Amino acid sequence: MLTKTKTDYFISLSEAKTHLRVDTTEEDAYIMQLIKNAVEYTENFINKDIAVTSNVLVLKNFCGQEVEINEGNFQSLTSVKDSLNVTLTTSGLLVYDSSFEFDIDSPVSTQDITVNFVTGY
Repeated sequence: MLTKTKTDYFISLSEAKTHLRVDTTEEDAYIMQLIKNAVEYTENFINKDIAVTSNVLVLKNFCGQEVEINEGNFQSLTSVKDSLNVTLTTSGLLVYDSSFEFDIDSPVSTQDITVNFVTGY
């Protein structure tokens, strides 16, 4: 199960208002919604995050050491934890155009792991 939370958009409300030559605050919510809708549409089209996004991926009944995640525009691996919320050490991070992979240093057997990572620009 993957949960995504947008934390920052590449264009700010202030930048959009300057471009649109809007001086009042009456349309702020509307303009921000336009930014979010444009980003969502673009992300769905290219199938990658462009807004900075915090991701929480739960891998059920995980066995082994190698993890590959098909998410593009990878920024950072925040944490990997087991089902007891113990942080697992990782190594060998490799980043590709549309995915990334890493190794868990100690083998994990039939338990859930939670991978926290950031994507976007």
